[in-house]
Amino acid sequence: MAVCPLCQSSGETRQTHAGYQVKWCRDCDFGFVDPPMPKTEHRTWHNQDFFVRYYGESIESFYARKGALYQREVAKKAWMVEQLRRHVPSGRILDIGTGQGLFSYTARDAGYDVHATEVCPMDVAYHRSQGLDVFDGYIEDAHFDGNSFDAVTMWHTLEHVYDPLGTLTEVCRILKPGGYLVGALPNWRGIGTQARLVLGHPLFDPATDHELHFFHYSPRALKIAFEKSGLKPISIGQEWHRPRRMRDKLVTWTGNALSVLPGINCRETMTMAALKP
Repeated sequence: MAVCPLCQSSGETRQTHAGYQVKWCRDCDFGFVDPPMPKTEHRTWHNQDFFVRYYGESIESFYARKGALYQREVAKKAWMVEQLRRHVPSGRILDIGTGQGLFSYTARDAGYDVHATEVCPMDVAYHRSQGLDVFDGYIEDAHFDGNSFDAVTMWHTLEHVYDPLGTLTEVCRILKPGGYLVGALPNWRGIGTQARLVLGHPLFDPATDHELHFFHYSPRALKIAFEKSGLKPISIGQEWHRPRRMRDKLVTWTGNALSVLPGINCRETMTMAALKP
């Protein structure tokens, strides 16, 4: 029987597809994929084709062409840096799962001492060629010194990791006392996610789903994960989210409107901030 990675309660099956089940823990409102994907297999899905699957072109072309998606990402990353600045005005930061790297470059241009981790070889090679200090692999294997970062950022990374509590515990270890974890991630309670569950649209399909969300956090589950890893939850807010398709826009607008009501958060994505005491 699959158990919840956060609280060890039994999980209820919400969806089955391609040999995987999406489970839900009633006790902590956390979604997770079963069976767990081994670390070695997890990394093979983030291979040389990962960037192309996500963006439709190589990382070199993405930066050389500077098309509409690039410009959109530039605007979003500037917003992310401002979110970080609200908690940590300057200092040494680690961007976990830097991906296409625009946040890391924008933060570096804003004066932060930026380091990063990434598991996609294509991304690592490109960012190193641009002078970014990138660890090739998982944060748990980097062995950074404890109490050595003023901030850690995870922008849509926490749903991709293979061990959420292990990752967050390592984040807590390497943060300086008073340091912050800042980032964003999808909301399990978002209208779009819940609609996909009801309609039977796969939330996890390794053959086609380039995002590979292994874990699904509600606001309650996220707070539990922070507390179990030694972090103090500070805020869960609204992310800069600008969908392009009208269907996705309607879902986003509806979720944002309903989330104005007390005690309700059904936005598609959410920001997060947690403090190391």
